[in-house]
Order: sequence, then C-alpha cells, then structure tokens
Amino acid sequence: MGPTVGALLLALLGLGLAFALVERRWPGVPARRRWRQGTTTDLAYWFFTPLATRAVTRLALIAAVILLAAAAGVPLDRAHVTAMAAGSGRLVQRQPRLLQLLEVLLLGFPPGVLAGYVPFLTLYALLLHANVSWDFGPLRLVLASPAFHRWHHTTEAEGLDKNFAGLFPFLDLAFGSLYLPRGRRPERFGLLGDVIPQSLWSQLAYPFRRRPAVS
Repeated sequence: MGPTVGALLLALLGLGLAFALVERRWPGVPARRRWRQGTTTDLAYWFFTPLATRAVTRLALIAAVILLAAAAGVPLDRAHVTAMAAGSGRLVQRQPRLLQLLEVLLLGFPPGVLAGYVPFLTLYALLLHANVSWDFGPLRLVLASPAFHRWHHTTEAEGLDKNFAGLFPFLDLAFGSLYLPRGRRPERFGLLGDVIPQSLWSQLAYPFRRRPAVS
C-alpha cells in the first residue's frame, strides 16, 4: 500500500511548517520569497509522484519495464526531469525514489533492511533543498548539507559541475568535484542553455523532446 492523499496532505502541512520555521531562523538566501513562480508545480509533483508510482506494485513488471527502457537507450539510471522555474531562483530535480530503491534491490539486499531507505532519502532531499544556511560544521565533508548542495544548483562558473553527492561529500572529494568554500555562498541558481516548461505535464514530456543543437 502506498501513501494516500490524506497522508500526503498531512505530511505536506507538517513538513511545510517545520521547514518554514528553520528557514526563517537560518535563511540560506534571505531575500527569497516563500511562494514563487514554480511553487504550484512543486506541489503538483508532491502528490503526483507517490500516487502514480503506487499503481506499480509488481516488481517483475517494474524490472521488465526498466530493462525494456534501458534496451531502448533511455538513461533510467539518472532518470529525472530538470526544471528551472523562471524567477524561482533554483534548479529542481525530479528523480523517482522507486527507481533508486529498485537499483539496490536488484543488487540482492533484503527489502526489510531497505524499508527505511526511501523515507529517509526523501526527507534528506527536502533538507538539502531547504533555504537554510547550515553546512554541518566539522561534518561538512562527511554529510551533505544545504550549503554544500546549493553549489550544485548554481549557474556561477566556479560552482558548475560540482557537488554531485546526495549524501556523502567525500565522494566528490575523491572524484575532484567538491566545491565548498568557507564564507562564500552562491548567489545565482538555475539552468544554463535551456528554457524549461513550467507545468508538470510539460516537464514530464520534456526529456523525450528533441533539443535544438547548441551552436
């Protein structure tokens, strides 16, 4: 059984209140408005993703779909829709938690051990994208923080193609993609070179549309 509309609504209200309080107390970008262009689409994704994936219940069917898509050349390993709502000041990534869980299940790990993986990852992703200034101090290179992840979404040259890790920054350190200067915060966010549609359905269709060549 997946989440119900009521459960999603209660979670949205509870998490919304909690993050509103911490963002007010420790703002990462003080001038950012709480309701911005693109917020409506964010809310649509909050309900659409869990309700849509709830309908897919058979692991064998899911695996067959993934194998078929992989054979067709669809990069499901990084399946996401990247959306920059004009004026929203941030890059929004949509990656199905179900696909991440399947990758781990297919490696042979027991489902019971992974029962808390998706809820934890979801809550941690919300924290990473919260408008707070936390960098986790002495643990800044151990656990990904909002300050660390914000550089991943900047359009400033110094932060491009940096901080890919969703949980452990030392992985970026190992691969040379870590960027977390002290006393410095990114000021511009978004996506370079593309104009992303605003609505949920347009964003879902966006990866399948042919992009014009960049001259």
